[in-house]
Order: sequence, then structure tokens, then C-alpha cells
Amino acid sequence: MNQYSNVKALKEQYSLLGTIVSFLYRLTNAALFILLPVLLWVSDLSLKSVYKFSEARFWVFQPFSKALIVLASGAFLLHSLISIERTLVNMGKGSSIRTIRREDIVILTLTVIFMSLIGYWIW
Repeated sequence: MNQYSNVKALKEQYSLLGTIVSFLYRLTNAALFILLPVLLWVSDLSLKSVYKFSEARFWVFQPFSKALIVLASGAFLLHSLISIERTLVNMGKGSSIRTIRREDIVILTLTVIFMSLIGYWIW
């Protein structure tokens, strides 16, 4: 009987939502690592001269670039919110499994809403 209660407790502790959020945290970490040089290059290009600014503006207004901006904004927000959540959990605030699951749902919902608003604003 004791063996089955441990399995049940283990299933409650490791949820699919927590796994998804953890995977997204690692994925956004890699995405931001790759996208940061691109964003810095566009910023540098736009500040060099008027001609270079118009060239950077041409690149930014392409549909692929707009999608990249939306994804980069969403990745930055998701990564920031998960980092804040993990910091709070490490400080002992909201460290119950139920609270963490609620926070994960709120984080994912805010990210989807934010990315939708950014996408609507850009297009």
C-alpha cells in the first residue's frame, strides 16, 4: 500500500504542465541566445547612417522579420516570467505544487495574450 501512495505522490509532483513550462524555459533560453546578436545587428545597422536605417527598416518590415520580432518578444516575456517565478519559489514564496501549477497557467496565458497583442500591433 505504501508503494502505491508514493507513486501517486510522485505523479502529483511531476505534472505535464510543469514539464512543458520547464521545456519552454530552456527553449526560450536558447532562442534568446541566438536572437540577441541578430537584434543587436539590426540596432547597430539602424544607427550607422540614414541609408543604413532605411536598409534596416526594409528588413524589419518583412513578414519573416515581423514574426521573428513577435517570437522574440514572447520568448523574452516567457523567460522573464518563469525566472521571476523560480526566484520566488527559491525564496519560499508560493512553493506548493498547487500554487506553482496556477502560476504556470498564468504565465502561459499572459505570454499568449502578450504575443497576440504584439502581433496585432506589428501587423
